[in-house]
Amino acid sequence: MVRLEPGFPFRAGKLGSYYVSAGASAAAVPGASAIDRLVASGGVNIQRGDQIATGDTGTFDMASEIFTLTGDRVTLSDNGNLATGCRLVVTMKDSRSRLEGCGNQGTRPTVLIQPRQGTE
Repeated sequence: MVRLEPGFPFRAGKLGSYYVSAGASAAAVPGASAIDRLVASGGVNIQRGDQIATGDTGTFDMASEIFTLTGDRVTLSDNGNLATGCRLVVTMKDSRSRLEGCGNQGTRPTVLIQPRQGTE
């Protein structure tokens, strides 16, 4: 398990890190001091509070603080509500998410919203 920030853990089967060295673009540089991005695969799970997102692969860009999940079925659940697509982009700076369908399959994202109990 890795924590991107306090209260935002993620899990994956495999995790790779790509480093930036002085004067170099994003490239894997052993021994460099700054991480450019993290690449996760083998089933990725990220969680923030009651929200849980899952996908096949994930990439976290350290500079932009954007986490991108992709896969044949990417899910985002929140208190019983469920959204499904093939690509989820989470912008951590402003806590926004964007779910995209599977363009190559011609499908749109789907959303299942559960009614709240006890409210009128």
